[in-house]
Amino acid sequence: MTPRILIWLERSLIAIGCILTLWCAIVIGRMWYYKSMPIPPPTAATLPGETPTGTTGTLPHPKVNAGTWLARLEAPSVQMSATVLEGTDDGTLARGAGHIEETPFPGEPGNIGIAGHRDTIFRPVRNLHAGDPLVLTTADRVYRYRITTTTIVDPDDVYVLDPADHPTLTLVTCYPFEFVGHAPRRFIVHADLVALSAPPGHPALPILPAMVFLLVPMTDPEPLSPAPLPEEATNALQPAVPAPAPDVVAPPPAEAVVPPLTNDAWSRMGREIASGVQTLVSAAVYATLIVTFGFQVARVDGLSMAPTLEDHDRLIVNKLVYELGEPRPGDIVMLYYPLNPEKMFVKRVIAKEGDTVRIVDGRVYVNDLPLRDDYVPNEFRSHDDYGPETVKQGYYFVMGDHRNNSSDSRHWGPVPKRYIVGKVKVRWWPLQDARIF
Repeated sequence: MTPRILIWLERSLIAIGCILTLWCAIVIGRMWYYKSMPIPPPTAATLPGETPTGTTGTLPHPKVNAGTWLARLEAPSVQMSATVLEGTDDGTLARGAGHIEETPFPGEPGNIGIAGHRDTIFRPVRNLHAGDPLVLTTADRVYRYRITTTTIVDPDDVYVLDPADHPTLTLVTCYPFEFVGHAPRRFIVHADLVALSAPPGHPALPILPAMVFLLVPMTDPEPLSPAPLPEEATNALQPAVPAPAPDVVAPPPAEAVVPPLTNDAWSRMGREIASGVQTLVSAAVYATLIVTFGFQVARVDGLSMAPTLEDHDRLIVNKLVYELGEPRPGDIVMLYYPLNPEKMFVKRVIAKEGDTVRIVDGRVYVNDLPLRDDYVPNEFRSHDDYGPETVKQGYYFVMGDHRNNSSDSRHWGPVPKRYIVGKVKVRWWPLQDARIF
């Protein structure tokens, strides 16, 4: 592989990395933007059983466009908060969690289905356990659920969205969580309603027929039409619409009481600590691998490479390039200081092994040819003499661009290749002076 190909390969990889980072930032930014938006009030379409006149029957499903904000889903035990939008298409799930079509809307009786991507908004779902609370908030209701089970099923196990005879909530995401590509299974969270109330600052909760339906079992639910469970980003989850609730029901209790959660607080704290430690250890391992074998971030201390590099500039150093090739004259490199290897310097390669270096009144000659060093301003030139000296096999002659203010090979001789850590590829700070070398 020629040096020219290596250079273009490095630049291509850096460009791809920057593009992927920007794309991830945009996706996460959009998700957080939509999550922070307030839940809008209900539209002109009235949810079943909540007509202004208090009709005891149910109305047909209102027509809701894909992407319409419906509610906010929260899982306090894992600090998850997601906006629930209508539909499960790619665009909707890029903005938040999606209400699975043909399942009840938030506030309706039955089995509400909500899907989300396992690597974005539903990433914390992996840490949910039986007994953990879930909160579904609409514009005028707060529905509190408690998780009963978490299961792993195949994509065609659509029974998880069957109509239920009591108000339930089902979360669907792909599994395994770390799988790359189309995940082969689905992670399912089932939760039962335990209480409902009005949001803070909202008028007292009125007694409406829909609330009665929520607290009284439904009768004769229809069977679910068979269809495979898709990826989160598809909308093929098609459970049958449950049968209407009876016209006459018993009145609800005056106040729904939240039963105490039975989670072991210490056990949950232990799980959270273990999860945090695992994340930190993984990050440390990845960082160690990157720093050890790939790239390293460095800071310039001093002015020996001015004006090319200034004091406190931040750099990215490629540590792989010299595993595949050799340093070349003109490369800016990071190296161990030969007189004290605990320190690192940044210098420019002037001559490679076998070259003869001579300096006359500050003018550098390599193999009796004057060095093209127009990157050195006149005020930074020196007037010293050196050599001639032939660089030994496996060594390199390095100098700073600030010739009259640099400790380099003129003072401590050529540097062995094993002391050269890598090639400076990017100056990323200050941002206004960012540059690829």
